[in-house]
Amino acid sequence: MADVGVNIQYLRDLKERVREMQSACKELDAFFASGADRMAQEVDVEQLNTLTTRLKQHLEEAVSGENRARYALEKADIMCNIGGFIFKVIGSATGRDALFDGVERFEKERASKQRIFGMIMVCVGKGGLPDDVHVVSISEKARRQNRLESAIIFEIEKGGALLFTPDKFMHLVEGVIHNIRKGNLRLPILPEQLTPKLVPVRRPSLNIRRIDA
Repeated sequence: MADVGVNIQYLRDLKERVREMQSACKELDAFFASGADRMAQEVDVEQLNTLTTRLKQHLEEAVSGENRARYALEKADIMCNIGGFIFKVIGSATGRDALFDGVERFEKERASKQRIFGMIMVCVGKGGLPDDVHVVSISEKARRQNRLESAIIFEIEKGGALLFTPDKFMHLVEGVIHNIRKGNLRLPILPEQLTPKLVPVRRPSLNIRRIDA
């Protein structure tokens, strides 16, 4: 009978150990699952950090491009004004009205062109973050197409993309990273997910203004 009692106690102890092992396995599974989630979140965060680094470089290049374009136009204006004045004097002195009129037409045509600089924005396409994001110079497009900046913006947004000022976009990414680390978001993030709720409390960040403001 004593042996039976020992065996029963042994079975009870064994059963308790099995329960402890099951509990430990569940905790271990939860630990590895949590660790895997954190690793995936950090991969997403690293992708966004890489994206912002690339965008900052492109933004600086776009600003430099706008500065060069404005300088080139100012230089061209000076040369055209000098040349136009000379041709007008020649046309008036020689009675060649066609030459005089031609210069005036040329000046009116130049005056009708868009002369706007410095509106640079971040565009998030339908593919969302992080793969469908690029820098766009609204002013450059407006000059090239001789249209208003507002018309360019309307056309881009009508196509389903979102436009942000550089400052607002960088601030938005901060909110996205915060939500990824909380487990609320994962990449990719589509445009419709980029709501104002993602934006954290305001802090100073990159601010690229219109260069001719």
